[in-house]
Amino acid sequence: MIFSKGGFVSVPVVIGAKLNKVPIIIYEPDLNLGLANKISLPFATHLCTNFLDTVTKSASLRAVHVGPLLKEQFKLADKQRGLAFCGFTSVKPVLLIMGGSQGAHSINQMVNNVLAELIDKFQVVHICGEGKVDYHLSMSGYKSYEFITSCELPHLLAIADVVVSRAGSNSMMELLSMQKPMLLIPHTNGGSRSGQLAQAQYFQQTGLAEMLLEEEMTTQTFLHSIMTLYENRSTYKDKMKPYENGRGAYKVMNLIKQVSGEDLTMIKAGTV
Repeated sequence: MIFSKGGFVSVPVVIGAKLNKVPIIIYEPDLNLGLANKISLPFATHLCTNFLDTVTKSASLRAVHVGPLLKEQFKLADKQRGLAFCGFTSVKPVLLIMGGSQGAHSINQMVNNVLAELIDKFQVVHICGEGKVDYHLSMSGYKSYEFITSCELPHLLAIADVVVSRAGSNSMMELLSMQKPMLLIPHTNGGSRSGQLAQAQYFQQTGLAEMLLEEEMTTQTFLHSIMTLYENRSTYKDKMKPYENGRGAYKVMNLIKQVSGEDLTMIKAGTV
């Protein structure tokens, strides 16, 4: 069988599988279907979704909500290891700031502008992106990194009281699974970046996060949004409690085992 997470390279593979009568399961990590998955959907045996609302939006009887596919490391997050990694203490709250895999210049610049105010309240971990660390910026209680490996990231999330992040689906679901109050600053222009805006709005409307548009970001709005998020952190954590903690991979594997069996008629759309 074929399991596809989208991307244009997947489309000819999916079509080839259909022509050869090979079962196909596709997975959509974002709130709205990407173009590749839209093309692939008519050929698929099932569509697995990260967001529950994607099932309704797809209007397909083959759609199944499984939730996020999280790395096993997130179940082993160790707060003490995270504190030791940064040289932080457990006395003062921790703010984690990350701008996506490539970093975010606007967020980095804003952190530089208000760092003194942030340090007054928080210990700050700042993931800047490759080549974007300002090594001239050195303050007690502030640690900056170009990137963090997938082995260490769960430990840093474990120590964070609140998080500032872009609105990529993987990051959002990781934060949701660990019940971390988040301020989302989505990309808003073009392609998957416009998808970030829809996802941030969805999390804001469901009470799972706060959102700050980049074009509305000033020193005042940035600081105010972070402080408001921190003051109301328990409210956001309560909203996050009902969400499952990383069972998506098990659900997908269960579906793969069923679909790859001989009797495909036993699969009931919408359930795993």
